[in-house]
Amino acid sequence: MASQRTKGERNSSSLRSIILKQTFFQASVLIMFCSFLSKVLGYAREMAIAKYLGATALTDAFFLAQVIPILGAGLITNAFPLAFIPFYLSEKQHREKSAEEFASAVFWGVVFYLLLVSLLIILTSMPLAELIAPGFKGEQLLLTRKFLVFLLPSLFFQGLMGFFTSYLQAQKHFLTPAIGAAVLNAPVVLIIVLLAHQHPSESLILGFNLGYFTYCIIVLPVALYFGFNPLLAFNFFTPLVKRFFILILPIVIGSSLSYIDMLIARAIASGIGEGIVSALNYAYRLMGIPLSMIAGSIGVAVFPFMSSQAVSLDRNALVRETLRSLRATWLVSFPVTVIFTTLSQPLVRVMFERGAFTSEDTMVTSAILSLFALGIPAMTAWIIATRAFYSLKDTITPLKIGFLQIAIDIYLLFILPKFIGYRGLPLATSISISVGFLILWKVLYHKLPELGEEGILPSFVKGLVMCFAQAGIIYILRSLIWVGNPFSLSKNLMFLCILGGGSSLLYLIVGYVVRYPEIDLLQRKLTKIFRKPR
Repeated sequence: MASQRTKGERNSSSLRSIILKQTFFQASVLIMFCSFLSKVLGYAREMAIAKYLGATALTDAFFLAQVIPILGAGLITNAFPLAFIPFYLSEKQHREKSAEEFASAVFWGVVFYLLLVSLLIILTSMPLAELIAPGFKGEQLLLTRKFLVFLLPSLFFQGLMGFFTSYLQAQKHFLTPAIGAAVLNAPVVLIIVLLAHQHPSESLILGFNLGYFTYCIIVLPVALYFGFNPLLAFNFFTPLVKRFFILILPIVIGSSLSYIDMLIARAIASGIGEGIVSALNYAYRLMGIPLSMIAGSIGVAVFPFMSSQAVSLDRNALVRETLRSLRATWLVSFPVTVIFTTLSQPLVRVMFERGAFTSEDTMVTSAILSLFALGIPAMTAWIIATRAFYSLKDTITPLKIGFLQIAIDIYLLFILPKFIGYRGLPLATSISISVGFLILWKVLYHKLPELGEEGILPSFVKGLVMCFAQAGIIYILRSLIWVGNPFSLSKNLMFLCILGGGSSLLYLIVGYVVRYPEIDLLQRKLTKIFRKPR
């Protein structure tokens, strides 16, 4: 009896340990699962917008204005985990109270920044609307300004979300932020469904503000449980905090580049035609599903471990984590690229074509998606490579290469649409991010020469072989059972499941044959689990 009680207590203690802190593998699986739930609700959100509001002048104004709060808060949500975690862990090694005082001071710095940005947007809302939407006139321009001002609460809550998420990830606790990210879209969907018919613009404003507020309410109590105390320190001008903000500045600028790039692309799209901005958004949201689920989940999970290894000067372990993460992202991003490129039209039709979203909208969105998809492997790899730099507290190198990548992208954004119309917008992004990653990896190789002992070229070549096999079977089956506009939603969905699922299975089989490293690792883990004595 005592033995059973001891075993039960041990199991309970083990479960509590897993809930509070996760290993790299547990965190990756957990974040990927919650990210999947988040993307399901995110898709439901985009589907609700597409169904009730379509791709119209109103949605164009909203999606353009939305970039500004995302940009303002994104400087925290994207940059903070990359700089805060190494800084916090390094300080915690010396004295835990000092680390908590540092976190408290940084928190008030974040609050000050968010209030200042909100005030600036309010004071400059009309010139800002004219700047980001040069192709809009009259009522549509005023609508853009309205969205800019009334979406400011979402900027504030997103910024706080970024801070609390960084703090919890520094504790190697990923569960609550993952749950928060999974449920934040639920209020958005609910409000749009209830109010979009009578109050279209208000439903978007209320829904997005409420969604980010919900995330903050979920993560705040858990941050307090782990020891965060906002009253420990109010002075964010101490030498340590100043050093942190100086360190984070290049990451902030680097993180803003992608949003500035997105803003320029949408500004150019505003002059191409009605609905193009919305089509860009819908395509980008679809592409964001694998980006956040693959590289986002793995990158978030591995970064605290990378930072710990960098702090302890274990370069070989850092190299192993970097290569493992990169191969894992490619294992999933390669087949997604093939599916999004070859099956973009039925995919968009299944996802969005209903209500106010027409077949013409499907054609435009699917063309954009297929060209965006070409850059997915480079986008996912970029996330992992930059984390390797940041774990070494090198924030300057990714920034320099980021500037070069964005410069290439902006140049192509102005040139390509003159020849191929709106298709030039996503193609510019795919080309520039691919070139940028190649440069970034070459520099990382010189910084960490241990990377050369294994290298990524063999894994990349094996991945390409797997992709060609997958694309070949899709091409053959597609020529036999092509799905056009007359087909129903259920037949389009069945077509996607058969081709997507069947080709992905072939992809894995070919990967097993050519011995792709992460497939070998997954096989060993599964074998160990199933052979474990009961």
